[in-house]
Amino acid sequence: MVDNGSDNESRGSDNGSDHGSDHGSDNGNDNGSDHGSDHGSDHGNGYKEIQMNLDEYIDICKSIKDVKSELKIFVERKNELEENISAFMTKTGVPEFVSSDGKNKVKLLETKSKPPLNKEYLREAVNGKLDSNTIEEIVSLAFDRPTTNQLKVKVSVKK
Repeated sequence: MVDNGSDNESRGSDNGSDHGSDHGSDNGNDNGSDHGSDHGSDHGNGYKEIQMNLDEYIDICKSIKDVKSELKIFVERKNELEENISAFMTKTGVPEFVSSDGKNKVKLLETKSKPPLNKEYLREAVNGKLDSNTIEEIVSLAFDRPTTNQLKVKVSVKK
């Protein structure tokens, strides 16, 4: 199982991976003798597995990027059609359409939403009801929350 170094070396040169070829050439030069043959073989298998994981991860990232691009086109077209349908329904007073096969209904609905809470709005809302120190304390409590850190893997996909 000392042959893992040459295995990694050829794999690294096949896919053009800098990490794989550097690892392969280092492991190929010492043949695992400095680290013991058992450790060297585990190390090589770990790199093969992670390389397979990386390749799959990159393929998935590319696929997601392609699907998002297609989805963007669909959403843009849907929004254009929705605008036209909404304008027609409003102009004609038609509250509902049924699809030609009778299975789907299209209704014109009005939704209500509130803008997101922000510092300026909070200050304006309580202004005159509380003193300025209390206002700033409330704003600070609401918006100066602790941040959390999270590690993420990011891949740069080349076209």
